[in-house]
Amino acid sequence: MQVIIPHVADFHPVTAVKNVLIQASLSQLQNAGFYERYSKLVDPMVLEQLLSSLGPGWIPIELADAHYAACERLDLNPDELEKLGEEVGDRLQNTSLVSAAKNSRQEDVDVWAVAGSLHRMWARLYQGGSAQLSKAGPNEQLLELRGFKLTRYLYYRNASVPAIGAAYLALGVRLESLTIAKYLSSRDELTYRLRWT
Repeated sequence: MQVIIPHVADFHPVTAVKNVLIQASLSQLQNAGFYERYSKLVDPMVLEQLLSSLGPGWIPIELADAHYAACERLDLNPDELEKLGEEVGDRLQNTSLVSAAKNSRQEDVDVWAVAGSLHRMWARLYQGGSAQLSKAGPNEQLLELRGFKLTRYLYYRNASVPAIGAAYLALGVRLESLTIAKYLSSRDELTYRLRWT
């Protein structure tokens, strides 16, 4: 195993989430017909704050946490989570968050050459936390997140898989598989394993 981009040595847990992530999540809940149920599960004051935060700024982790706690209570099945995650990922990859990487899309993309572009997306979406990228084989990598409180929610964990996949697909990476390899609740640590052809 070769660490390509190591964890930040003195990182702190995530304190804020980019608003575009929460707005994409709310939009997809609406499109999928889950919004009415969600609105009954989330604290009305939280929902009011989320709906009034339409700019490109940051959402405090407490609001994001309340949002995903309500999403968790929707108790969606794996297919529903995958569809929502894909749609959120598609929406994010069409924003400026990944446009620089997307503009460099090639026919046969070298995943290791664009690893830095993909890795920088974490800092554009989250304040705090740490993401480490390791090479597990020529066409296999591990992405390990630490200090990401939202990984406590099964909803977030499952929906994040296709959302991450969308970022890779936006670059032309032909993913063979993208799975959760490990989850440690004690450190809010989540590891994804990616393989491509």
